[in-house]
Amino acid sequence: MQTLVFLIASFVTTQASAQGFGIFEEHWGPIISTAMSADGKTALTGSFDNSVGFSDLETGTVSWLESHEAAVKSISFLQDGAAASGGDDFAVVL
Repeated sequence: MQTLVFLIASFVTTQASAQGFGIFEEHWGPIISTAMSADGKTALTGSFDNSVGFSDLETGTVSWLESHEAAVKSISFLQDGAAASGGDDFAVVL
């Protein structure tokens, strides 16, 4: 068991230091869900503030989808690269 814990801790530490961390301060509410595009160039964030953020990780620009009337609980990239979000308003937005 100790070996397994060590291996997991080593992997997490290696990945974290290799990729670095960033702080995303654009939402005014807690971020509930995140997703990364297959090519690693775009990140999605879904928040309690009812919005979805589309972050271009190469340029640092953020675009917003504010179509939900309640907290965004789930976001995902579809196979064709489009995004989908679901919220507490019982809506799915593509």
